[in-house]
Amino acid sequence: ERMHELCAGPGYIGYALLAAGWCDELVLSDINPEPLSCARLTAAENGVAHRVSIYESDALDDIPAGERWDLVVANPPHFLPGPGTPEDIRVHDPGWSLHQRIYGSLGRHIEPGGLAVLSGNERGSDPRRFEEMVVAGGGRVRAIHPGRDLRGRPNGLYYLLSEW
Repeated sequence: ERMHELCAGPGYIGYALLAAGWCDELVLSDINPEPLSCARLTAAENGVAHRVSIYESDALDDIPAGERWDLVVANPPHFLPGPGTPEDIRVHDPGWSLHQRIYGSLGRHIEPGGLAVLSGNERGSDPRRFEEMVVAGGGRVRAIHPGRDLRGRPNGLYYLLSEW
């Protein structure tokens, strides 16, 4: 019924899933207000503003306590910063602290039996690294799905599916 796209930017994933009928209501959140302005415009221009809630939030820190979702999808930063690498919150998660905060607070918002799917990049992380974060946050890992391109070949991405 309710789906949340976390680290949403302008909401590409969430709007695609809303349009495909995966949810009745969509919640988008991101730390950056600029793409959220685009997300608001998309909702207004497509006549779905009454079905979309948008929050500026660092991880789930500024999400209202009463928000509940059945499904959470996210494309968070995939890499630890390296030496000489410019800080970029879209790409880097120092010490995996964002992932820890996400997995540590999902249980407050996700409905019992709800699912979370976070994407990752095999060049930047090992999905098994996040399993202990999921368990510590009250969830359990259901599967790790390898990503594939349009031709069915591995593309270096993965999707960590957890249940709460």
